[in-house]
Amino acid sequence: MSALEELLKDVSRDKEKLFIGKLKEAKFLEGDPSLAFIDVPEGMDEGLVQKLAQSFRLALLTEVPGWAAVSMRLQYGEASEKENAECLWRDMPFKYGYLPGIVENVRDIAENLRKGIFRLPGGKSEETFDAECSFDDKVDSFYKEILLGEWFEEEEGKWVLNPALTIFTLKDNAGRVWLEFVIAEGRGYRTASEVERRFRGNTAGMGEGQGLSKESSEAGSAPNGRLYLDADFNPVRKVGFRIDMAEGRIEYTIDTLPNRTPKEAYEIAVTRFEEISDSIKRSVSKGVLS
Repeated sequence: MSALEELLKDVSRDKEKLFIGKLKEAKFLEGDPSLAFIDVPEGMDEGLVQKLAQSFRLALLTEVPGWAAVSMRLQYGEASEKENAECLWRDMPFKYGYLPGIVENVRDIAENLRKGIFRLPGGKSEETFDAECSFDDKVDSFYKEILLGEWFEEEEGKWVLNPALTIFTLKDNAGRVWLEFVIAEGRGYRTASEVERRFRGNTAGMGEGQGLSKESSEAGSAPNGRLYLDADFNPVRKVGFRIDMAEGRIEYTIDTLPNRTPKEAYEIAVTRFEEISDSIKRSVSKGVLS
């Protein structure tokens, strides 16, 4: 049982309905859309108001879906000794290793990719992007930063909210590097092993792969170059609330990533809060929860 379900299971359905009704009538401060004001249900004691307000805060922090990079595949090209032969593509050696011509190691590249802020269009819950990067372009430096936006076509540009994020840096005469990554929709924070259980086999070419998690401490091989990543899907970064019983008001402060507005996140959380409340009450009535 989640922390949210634990908080709600002992609250009467009538009281929850009153609170949810007030959530749906929330007013957002004009000029500051991160502030939402909710009226305290009439006759509700402060302890219950505190419990329900905290429960809704948890819904905002855990139940609003967002998007994150869930896996990556990185290869590097080696020139063949044969004249006019095609480039030889090789997978990354292991998750802590360095690829020829790249400043960052594999783990650093994965961590940079995890900082990407994405929003896929409606109807898309998963999408794969790939691009080949090289030092062929003329630059006034011995290094060339490869930015996140380079993986998105012009019409896909609005899907990435921080395109200037550096993913890795090529050294002069670095040759060729190919990176593919998958963006998916989800809720909450998922470790690499949880991500792998969900997504393995859902994307063509993923193969077996190997988890790349902060919890991992042992270097290992990735025979097909596919690494699964820790994924933080939650677009809501911080939520605070203040209860003023004298004024009969609850004030929420909602801080989100650019891929969700505070009001959008709030409305989704209200819907999820009501769904979870209904599910708990059905389970209690059937004797599943006690």
